Amino acid sequence: AFAQGFLEDKLKQFYKSDPVPEK
Repeated sequence: AFAQGFLEDKLKQFYKSDPVPEK
């Protein structure tokens, strides 16, 4: 869904900024 893709994109940016991603 659109919401899923939007959240996924935000998470990618967050993880990329995070030195130690939970996943």
